[in-house]
Amino acid sequence: MASVPNIAGLTNRNLFRIGFQEPYKEVAVRDEATTNIRSFIFSPKGTYIAFRTDKKAEILKCADWSVAASIEGNYKEMFFSPLDNYFIVWEMFALTKENPQCFGWVPDTKYLASCEA
Repeated sequence: MASVPNIAGLTNRNLFRIGFQEPYKEVAVRDEATTNIRSFIFSPKGTYIAFRTDKKAEILKCADWSVAASIEGNYKEMFFSPLDNYFIVWEMFALTKENPQCFGWVPDTKYLASCEA
């Protein structure tokens, strides 16, 4: 039997889904205990849905809406690879006098160097 398609939505308080079968009802995927949900994305094949808050990114399996992974951090952006086998997050951080960091990459080689002062 084929699974019922769902629509996912985001309000300022929760992440929810609505199944395409009668009676139509809203089901909370994450409730008000998960605060500040900033954005969510589906993986290209529809296998996963990921959302991010101020403190973590979480990946859910769309088949049963269970948690597949949770990654701590204040991420600004997230992406899935085209085959759903990689999840990428981007976290912005500030360089300060107390925490200097530098990275260098030489385009004609395959080396990446990092240093800490």
